[in-house]
Amino acid sequence: MLLSDEEARDCDRAEQDAQPTDEEDIEGDMVVSLHVMKEKINCKIEGYWTGWRQEVLKLIDSGSTHCFINEKITRTLGCELECTTTMMIRVADGSKLNSKLICPKFSWEVQGHRFSHPVRLLKLGGYDLVLGCDWLSNYNPMELDFHQLKVTLSEAGKKLVLRALPNESNAKKEENTKVLELLQQYNDVFQEPRSLPPERSIKRCIDLLPKAIPKKQHPYRYAYGQKTEIERIVKEMLDSGIIKPSQSSFASTVLLLKKKDGGWRLCVDYMSLNKLIVKHNFRIPIIDESHGAKYFSKIDLRSREFVLVFFDDILVYSKDLGIHLMHLKKVMELLKKHQLYAKKSKCSFAQLKVEYLGHIISWEGVAIDPQKVECMLKWHVATTVKALTGFLRLTGYYRKFIKGYGIITKPLMSLLKKDAFEWNPQAEMALNQLKKVMTIAPVLAMPDLSQPFVVEIDACGRGIGAVLMQKSKLIAYLSKALATKNLGLST
Repeated sequence: MLLSDEEARDCDRAEQDAQPTDEEDIEGDMVVSLHVMKEKINCKIEGYWTGWRQEVLKLIDSGSTHCFINEKITRTLGCELECTTTMMIRVADGSKLNSKLICPKFSWEVQGHRFSHPVRLLKLGGYDLVLGCDWLSNYNPMELDFHQLKVTLSEAGKKLVLRALPNESNAKKEENTKVLELLQQYNDVFQEPRSLPPERSIKRCIDLLPKAIPKKQHPYRYAYGQKTEIERIVKEMLDSGIIKPSQSSFASTVLLLKKKDGGWRLCVDYMSLNKLIVKHNFRIPIIDESHGAKYFSKIDLRSREFVLVFFDDILVYSKDLGIHLMHLKKVMELLKKHQLYAKKSKCSFAQLKVEYLGHIISWEGVAIDPQKVECMLKWHVATTVKALTGFLRLTGYYRKFIKGYGIITKPLMSLLKKDAFEWNPQAEMALNQLKKVMTIAPVLAMPDLSQPFVVEIDACGRGIGAVLMQKSKLIAYLSKALATKNLGLST
């Protein structure tokens, strides 16, 4: 049952009325590790609650006989709670705490592995979940390697390896100092550009298609505040020499988009021009190439009119801090040499995980950015084909995270056919199911191209699917719904 706040308080009062006076009458007298109460690191790992892409910070603590969950996180996650017999917890420093509520079916995910175990509610300092001996005993024999920061569990003859987060000790402070010293050497990379960049050795040009007819667009109507802001930005760019007055047979409109920091970004709508230019292709790096990396830095270049590549975020990844500092130095040298500037407030350096192109990348693997999931949940798609198309493009970007994506979205895809958009119960069910699976999408491991892969395939009357694995870790899902003409074929 799911207890409301009032019911939980009633449970507390009932337990207090029945509170025994003799300490020995309280069932389950036990000891919790002192590390938990003092917020020190023992063996810390990060994962997710299975019901939502909510990060949960866990502590594997062999000094605790039971598993505990922080009271605050249960309210955030809306966990199902039950009243139970009061248990007195004697902490290693001698103090005592009472636990009256239990979450009988708490499930979580760590590095591609899913677990479930009853957990008791307790006020924990610094952690969301403490995994004690009652959970660890299910995975005997178990190994704790504090040098390599990993925990090896045994399950049905298989080894499950969980890598812990490094201790935030003096070593971490030393790492931060080294990074700050390096950034100080290249402080001019983060300054505001005041003039045009130097002439490049490589000339970039925009080639028009043969017989292209010039396009011109009439300017939009702007609100007074936006019109004033556009004039200010244009004047600033003219004064600094970034742009200059010109006469052309082409004309494109401008618009303002809100930045995350609350400011305005001036954008030019080149949609009509883009249809007339020759598309030059170049190789886009893929996230999979960062296998084995532990440290990540993201450098966000300032908006400049000469940046013609699609991405203006630079991702630097390395296996250890020493190599990472060398990589950062090389990147900073190139930025300084070519007068490319970054916005320091939007950069991240030597992090264990970063947000990049809609993903959360870490040494653990790659996950969907929770902000994108939140956007999916709030998206209203049952109104127009355009809204549905935008939603499917967003979710399709993450289809490798979702088992059976092609089959789930088939009722929605069928609405995109010509003159076929009519919202129906099947589409509503597919939409709700798609949103649900997006909230519990797994963390995908980075592939090691030097090691063999395992491909598992399956098929049913509605579609086909496959999963790519490596060392029992999930790399990607693949799925496709069968077309009407293929539904009669044998699977």
